[in-house]
Amino acid sequence: MRIGFNFLPGMPETNLNDFLIFAAQYGASDVVLQSYDKMGAVPGTQRWEFADLLKLRMQVESHGLHLEALENVPTAFYDHVMLGGPKRDEQIENMIHTVRSIARAGIPIFGYNWMPSNVWRTSFHTLNRGGSKVSSYDHQEHVNAPYTHGREFTEEEMWENLESWIKIITPIAEEEGLRLGIHPPDPPVKSVGGIPRLLTGFNEYKRLIEIVDSPSNAIEFCQGTFSEMEDAADGGIYDMVRYFGERDKILYVHFRNVSNPGEPFQEEFINTGHVNMYKMIKVYQEVGFPGVLVNDHVPDTIGDTRWGHRGRSYANGYIQALMDVVAEDTVAESEAATAEIADTPVSHGIPLGESREEPERPIFAPPGPPMIETPAPAMLSEGDPYAPTDEIGDRSTVGDADNRTVGNG
Repeated sequence: MRIGFNFLPGMPETNLNDFLIFAAQYGASDVVLQSYDKMGAVPGTQRWEFADLLKLRMQVESHGLHLEALENVPTAFYDHVMLGGPKRDEQIENMIHTVRSIARAGIPIFGYNWMPSNVWRTSFHTLNRGGSKVSSYDHQEHVNAPYTHGREFTEEEMWENLESWIKIITPIAEEEGLRLGIHPPDPPVKSVGGIPRLLTGFNEYKRLIEIVDSPSNAIEFCQGTFSEMEDAADGGIYDMVRYFGERDKILYVHFRNVSNPGEPFQEEFINTGHVNMYKMIKVYQEVGFPGVLVNDHVPDTIGDTRWGHRGRSYANGYIQALMDVVAEDTVAESEAATAEIADTPVSHGIPLGESREEPERPIFAPPGPPMIETPAPAMLSEGDPYAPTDEIGDRSTVGDADNRTVGNG
């Protein structure tokens, strides 16, 4: 496992080079860069070009960092693909061009979402520890929300659109050596604003990865949103990581916590939600997850920036400490198992009347799980997701994918 940060270039207070310096100084080896309609890492109104993507990757590498993934394109790049609109075919061709360009620029992962109506929240100023503010969602406040796209869409047509897209894009991504992963809908409710939100639980994600069996059809594993799912209850969050991790379907992880599975819920500090984050690191290690953990959606605390430099530093340090502790525990467990076997009595003679065949017994300790290598410090979706709280109020939707108080893919 490796540690990383996810950034949204275009923030008014910090340019990309400053973000990258920050990541290197705080011990990250990797970054994930996000893009949306009004802000992002890559220019373009309909598709992305190879030259821009290559320039971006080289900028990241100039700071001793690895560009692990690009996260999201503007929703306007593929909204007709998701909804079966009249520009579907045109958008598919542009998305194919974008996918090929990402791969040929040497960027290994493209994460995206299947949320035409983006992320929804009830409030962005729910009080948390010490007066900090977090986002929250209560579906009862949105059951009668107006249609976001003019009518009510059915779950069947949304699945048909998704399956068609996966069958088109997966062979192309596989040919180019690019891995694609879909972020879960946040919040993971069945429908809101007239749009079904397809990937809301274990069975739905199992259905997704079975559309085309390929390394290029995988999951952008937002642990926070998976933790909001009803399937996360009673240890289900760990079971989902095991199932998808054992099948190498987890591309990278948004490592964050929430108050409870199901709704209503609120976002939390990394160590105050319902998920045992130490156990989560253990499970990722057990399944051999080799990828990047990025902190995500930190609370709004006193004196912090809109991106959340203080909150993300706190979360980043917590993740690195967990990784170190789990690595130490793994060594200790392996040594204890070795000592236990070494203390097992071994027969030095065969009493009369007993078989002369020596029973089989273990001589060497079984190998423990591989140690986590902590890297050396070398190193949502539309509109302004960082509008001040007093202007946002209790706005019901937002378009930021993965930043301080909202979540998306």
